[in-house]
Amino acid sequence: MTNIVQTNGMKKLVCFYEEWQKHGDAENSLKLFEVIQKYKQEQLMIAFCGHFSAGKSTMMNHLYKAQLLPTSPIPTSANVVKIEKGMDRVVVTVKSGEQYEYDGAYSAEELKQICKDGDEVIGVHIYRNDAPIPEGVMLVDTPGIDSTDDAHQLATESTLHLADVIFYMMDYNHVQSEVNLQFVKELKQRNKTVYLVVNQIDKHKENELSFENYKDSVKQSFSNWDIEVGGVYYTSLRMMNHPHNEIRSLEALITSIMKEKEQCVRTGMERETEYLMGEHFSFIVSENEKALLKYEEELASPLSISEVVEKKEELTEAKNREASKESHVRNEFIKGLQAILDNAYLMPFEMRELANAYLETKLTKFKVGLLFSKGKTEQEKQRRVEAFYSALQKTVETQLDFHVKEFIVAFLKEEGLFTEEIGKDIYGLEIAFGPEMLAEVIKQGAGFTGDYLLLYTADVANELKKRYFIKAQQIFDKSAVVLKQKVREAVARIEEEIETYTMLQTAKETQLQYSNNLEAYEDYLRNVWHDHVATPEGLQIDEILQRETQIVSEKFTLQEQEIVNDNVAVHEEELKGTAALNIQRILEKVKKAETILEPLPALKHVQQEVIEKRRRVETKQFTVALFGAFSAGKSSFANALLGDKVLPVSPNPTTATINQILPVTEEKPHGTVIVQFKSKQALLEDMKAVYKLFHYEIATLDEALAQIDKVMKYPSPTGKQKTTFSFLRAVQKGYDAVSTYLGEQVQVTLEEFSDYVANEEKSCFVEYMELYYDCALTRQGVALVDTPGADSINARHTDVAFQYIKNADAILFVTYYNHVFSRADREFLIQLGRVKDTFALDKMFFLINAADLAESEEELEMVKGYIADQLLQYGIRNPRLFAISSLCALEEKQRKNVEKEKYGILQNSGITKFEESFTSFMMRDLMLVSVHALYGALQGADQLLVNMIKGAKQGNEEKEKQTKKYEAERDQLLHIISSYSVLAEEQAMQNEVKELLYYVQQRLFLRYNDVFTEFINPASLRTDGNVKTQLQQCVMELVAFIQHDLLQEMRATSLRLEKWIDEAMKRAKDEIVVNCKVENESISMNGTVEYEYKDITHKEPFPSVEIKDFKKALAHFKNEKSFFEKNDKAFMQEDAKSVLEPLVSNYVADEKDLFVHHYKQEWDMKWNLFQKVMQQDVMNYYESILFALAETIDVSLYEQSKEQLQKQLVEIEKEIYVI
Repeated sequence: MTNIVQTNGMKKLVCFYEEWQKHGDAENSLKLFEVIQKYKQEQLMIAFCGHFSAGKSTMMNHLYKAQLLPTSPIPTSANVVKIEKGMDRVVVTVKSGEQYEYDGAYSAEELKQICKDGDEVIGVHIYRNDAPIPEGVMLVDTPGIDSTDDAHQLATESTLHLADVIFYMMDYNHVQSEVNLQFVKELKQRNKTVYLVVNQIDKHKENELSFENYKDSVKQSFSNWDIEVGGVYYTSLRMMNHPHNEIRSLEALITSIMKEKEQCVRTGMERETEYLMGEHFSFIVSENEKALLKYEEELASPLSISEVVEKKEELTEAKNREASKESHVRNEFIKGLQAILDNAYLMPFEMRELANAYLETKLTKFKVGLLFSKGKTEQEKQRRVEAFYSALQKTVETQLDFHVKEFIVAFLKEEGLFTEEIGKDIYGLEIAFGPEMLAEVIKQGAGFTGDYLLLYTADVANELKKRYFIKAQQIFDKSAVVLKQKVREAVARIEEEIETYTMLQTAKETQLQYSNNLEAYEDYLRNVWHDHVATPEGLQIDEILQRETQIVSEKFTLQEQEIVNDNVAVHEEELKGTAALNIQRILEKVKKAETILEPLPALKHVQQEVIEKRRRVETKQFTVALFGAFSAGKSSFANALLGDKVLPVSPNPTTATINQILPVTEEKPHGTVIVQFKSKQALLEDMKAVYKLFHYEIATLDEALAQIDKVMKYPSPTGKQKTTFSFLRAVQKGYDAVSTYLGEQVQVTLEEFSDYVANEEKSCFVEYMELYYDCALTRQGVALVDTPGADSINARHTDVAFQYIKNADAILFVTYYNHVFSRADREFLIQLGRVKDTFALDKMFFLINAADLAESEEELEMVKGYIADQLLQYGIRNPRLFAISSLCALEEKQRKNVEKEKYGILQNSGITKFEESFTSFMMRDLMLVSVHALYGALQGADQLLVNMIKGAKQGNEEKEKQTKKYEAERDQLLHIISSYSVLAEEQAMQNEVKELLYYVQQRLFLRYNDVFTEFINPASLRTDGNVKTQLQQCVMELVAFIQHDLLQEMRATSLRLEKWIDEAMKRAKDEIVVNCKVENESISMNGTVEYEYKDITHKEPFPSVEIKDFKKALAHFKNEKSFFEKNDKAFMQEDAKSVLEPLVSNYVADEKDLFVHHYKQEWDMKWNLFQKVMQQDVMNYYESILFALAETIDVSLYEQSKEQLQKQLVEIEKEIYVI
């Protein structure tokens, strides 16, 4: 690299560094500082990352051409390991940031202990003088990217940002893992140079899938996620001569990359700087958002600044209007009142005539008549004043009083000032004027003329109107108190609104200022980056480059830990003394016993009971459920058990339906395949479960189908959402072809079977399939059920899986040799651990498939120990654990000569050892229960025969006496059974429900902290979208997990309670038998009840919970750095827990009522059945005894039958207890 180019680049980087420091961006500044150092040293970094089992360390050892790094099929590296040419030494970086140096070279075994201590050590830098790589080139091995540990994630992140070239390694069987696809997509979004390495292709079987088709499926998977990489390399380090091995091409690529070191370093620097620049701008946006948090509500407004200013002006005008409202309303009132008064016509012609007559008495020397004129005159004057006054009153009432009152009421109501109290004042308004007012209005010196008449009547009218005006004013003044209060409130309200808009204006202007500043800042940095603007003078380049971490010279001592053997004791079943029962021989002897009993009519009921039990044994069918995660090799193992390639095998997900391989029948011969298609409702439920992940609600299947394209275009889908795309595409493509078959059963050929299993365009519509297949396994009565992987997206499969866990006779769990248990595996195994103790027998078998991959016996034992230890953590102790190779097992079954190399370190496939144990379990442990029931029935017959013979030999008098005794005994025993009280047990059952559910809640929140970290960690928040939106999605996924876990606990509780009921009833039965034996110690009471509990239907836990319920918890997230490195995550964790706890408590309380109600009914039904069976046993026993006493029987025949029966019992006993 030329000095000029490097110096120019360095100036820009240092310029950025100083600017970022000024803006307080410590995280990105530190990363940029590391980029600056690396660029200065011209160091090329080639990183290897991927799942722990992909072979990263092995690949690096291969490239190094020596066993430098520790390798193991179980997780080892918990930190970043770097290899570089240089003086032999190892530099260890610990969590505090300090570095410690060890001089000299270290072996892989010595490094193993350092690399494992991930709790303290976060980085190991190995310098080797003999490293076969050029100087200035560094190879990097990172922790598995699937780790949920915050420290591991941060260590990986802090390394990959410096990587110039990344080789992402994947296991052949796990290429399509969501974690792979998501992580590679994120690397590409970071603009990293990425190459994919599909390792361990020696696992490929050409006869199952062509390699070209496999490569096409890989290409399609990454295409579906819009991922383009530099290239894909298919490698094997076990079979170097594999025809498709591209290890040499990969080596050549790495060599060419090293040769192009200068260009790669510069390109890497430029891409990472551009990415960090974007992250820096995001940091500033985040800081701006934090600064604007106080304006959060204001900024939610869609109004622009100009609209806000306009709104403020409108409000100011409204305030002014409101402030002047009182005077305005008063003026309007006066104006309206005056109009009423002006329009009031009080002096019509008739009134003027009366006024004129009245004035005549006042303004003239009015006199009536000649005789007695004084009296008559006074009377006339009085009459005239009364006539005028009376007429005026009526006119005022109709022309003035009514209209004034009507106006006041209407006006006050319109203005909202009317009250009932004011209404009373208005309608009680009276204008007091008497006849004297008529005289008072007359002007002094007025003459009795026509002109004055007009003037007088006008004066009277005005006086009256004046009085009404004053009264109306008084009423208005009273109502104005309300008006004033309303004005004050309105003004205050408007002023408050103005203040709100002022805050909104401030917020919008501040936001605009931040935006403008950021835009100018972005332009400045980008112009510097693209050389459009010169870097500032006076940059302290040398000073900045000297800021390196100091290496502590003294030796660092790792925390001393007790060295323990990695191997955990694994239960290996002893076959000695547990040979399979010879059922056929036992059944032959039982048939002979049936023949012996046949001539004895008194024992007909015993014979019939034995026949029924024997037939059940003969037709016994064992249901064996096969579980395991995707790519564990379940189908390969099933084929090994069946002895042929029955189920399709592929590294792609196949088992999306339930496949049952059943024994043949006369109606369904070998090769018959029955396909049960999902009903439209079941398909709709599956679609609803998928759409719920995208926050869409659908009501009908047609709506669901129509929305598929919309869902497929969902912006920035999460990894979990993307896993549903293949299902949606399959439904979309296949629906038309199968729509007419939904809900139906069809029969297809064996050749078509594989297509229905593996082709998702068909399998996504299938509920289950039945294949009737004749082979050694099914001839033993075994029905093998191949279930969907534990991580199936089908929510209904969780309940189906539980039913198989509950009802299957045996459970086989298959895991892959070098794969850790996924979250789905873990949850399934935890559920097994929850219910294991409810099984009458330990019916679980665990198989480590592909054990031929083991490098040594020691490694195989280490893997067994690791898996046993994991199972122990899930509550499964002493597991039956078998290491097998399904591929070799199938070839053995097909009697092929298996090449010794295929076995690896194994002597054989391991299938024989498993099948011996499995067959012994089925044909001995499982059958013993049924065989013991048969044996017990025959023993009861033998005891009955003894008692009958004894009774038959007695004299008639004794027989009569015994008959009465036995009849009384029978009645007493029936009473003992019918009167036995189980009230205490029923109350105890309620207490048991309460206690079981209490511990459910305790266990749920004991797991909470770990589960929270699984869903909310640095890896889960890596996104190209909005981090806060992603966090919300993570919180809702956490809630979904809690809901799922709660349901699983409820299902397990139902089994625990059923076991409790069984045990409680057994105790009750034993007590009844003891009580009955007090009356007759010879009585035989089997009391066996076969009862199948009805399934309890659990409600979905808190279905209405929404993300807004976690608003307080989510508020703790400001940015990723403070969230994970400070205590913000812990605060969120606690606040989220405080939301969940009452939801869980309420749900558990509801479930308690459901459990009590459901199992009270189950208890009653089973107890009633139990009593009937016990009573029938008593009735049968005494019927036989009384028959011998009442009838004359052939005693010699009965004695002969007894001897023959006892011989058969001895023979059967030998078979059962054979050593």
